[in-house]
Amino acid sequence: MKIFTGIAKGILEHYRTKRNRGITGIQILLLSILFIVVASIMFLGVLLFNLYSQKSTAESEGGLEVTPAQLNVNDKDVKSETPKKEKEILSCTSSSWSCGLFGKCSGSGQQIRDCILIDTECSNPDLVKPETVQICILDIGTDDDKNSRRGSREMKENDNQQEQVTCTPTTEICDGIDNDCNGLADNGDLCGVGQLCLNGNCEAADPNYKVQPVIFFPTDYIADQDMVNYLKEKFEEIRQFYLNENGVTFTMLRPQVVSGNNDHEWYWCVNQQQGCITDNFEANVIRELKNKGFPVEEDWNIYPADKVTWVVAFGGGGYAGGRQYPTGGGFSMLGDAGIYAAKDGSCGKILDYYYSPEEPNNIKDVCQNTWLPSGKEYGFGIGALGHELGHAFGMPHPDGYSGTTPQDWEETIMGNHWNYPNTGLLQQDKDILAQSAFFNVIS
Repeated sequence: MKIFTGIAKGILEHYRTKRNRGITGIQILLLSILFIVVASIMFLGVLLFNLYSQKSTAESEGGLEVTPAQLNVNDKDVKSETPKKEKEILSCTSSSWSCGLFGKCSGSGQQIRDCILIDTECSNPDLVKPETVQICILDIGTDDDKNSRRGSREMKENDNQQEQVTCTPTTEICDGIDNDCNGLADNGDLCGVGQLCLNGNCEAADPNYKVQPVIFFPTDYIADQDMVNYLKEKFEEIRQFYLNENGVTFTMLRPQVVSGNNDHEWYWCVNQQQGCITDNFEANVIRELKNKGFPVEEDWNIYPADKVTWVVAFGGGGYAGGRQYPTGGGFSMLGDAGIYAAKDGSCGKILDYYYSPEEPNNIKDVCQNTWLPSGKEYGFGIGALGHELGHAFGMPHPDGYSGTTPQDWEETIMGNHWNYPNTGLLQQDKDILAQSAFFNVIS
């Protein structure tokens, strides 16, 4: 309004001046129109300026939402983080971690260890954290043979604790008593050559206690004579190993080649096939061997006391298990995976499953990623053959004895069998074999 008032006054003042100078009315009218047009343009400009100023003020005070994308925040963050990540990688090494030993082999074929971060200034330690899981071969039936021979490990430890309080060590003799207080009764060679300490008495060794090797081929595996001859040599090699380490060994019957009635998938019985025991390869093989006249039993309490059946089962993959039964007899079985690796020095003939086709850690990967790189594929195969037989004679892993150390696992075939043939037996192993009715020959 002030602008229009000023314009009007300007026109009137101009009119008076021009009139005094003799300007005509038409000229005055034209000048008036000109002033009105100029004033209108100025007014419109002022109005638009005020509207624009009000909108800008509202936006700056939060009236308009601005997203991170509009500000290009992500691009800025990425550029600033790139050199930071490079710095983190360079500042961390594997020595930033301290790792313990791998534990026992689990049911899924894995060993686990703990790793502790010792470099607390390492900015991103997970980038170089050492592996805490590795693949291994599970020794099936180990707990069973511990329990069947001497009771559970917990019971044995409790017995030892009581014995440490009440037992006074003396010379061990054959009397059914733990005279030397080492947790085992009648341990050691107490009766001389040709005799065994049985039930607290020295008795003549029974020549009927023998080991029966079996080579089992399902219908989808060819009974290759070259492989049969190879296994016969390895059975005898293991028999001589026990003789060299123990001074006495077992009597071995002629190895028998058995052709199965079904393919290997039937014995695994993972697809609910008719007539088989689900997910139990060993039990299905034992049942068929019994029907063919071999000295085996599904019922542990009636298993023949004077026989150990020692099976290599093709189609068994990475299966490995052995146990001594309550009767004193025993059974062990090894799948084909370790045998192929030992004989061929390769993993080419091994099928891609572990204990079943669904097992994620298949045995072929174990062979390629662990056995061959270690250079100990022979021990993983033939060493395992002697290891599982040891369980059939009643020998546990080293942790089945009291007072053993990690080094003991390296020194016995009942521990890290992959060291075979550069391994032996612990004295505790020999003490158990000295009581075994199966160890009755010295050649």
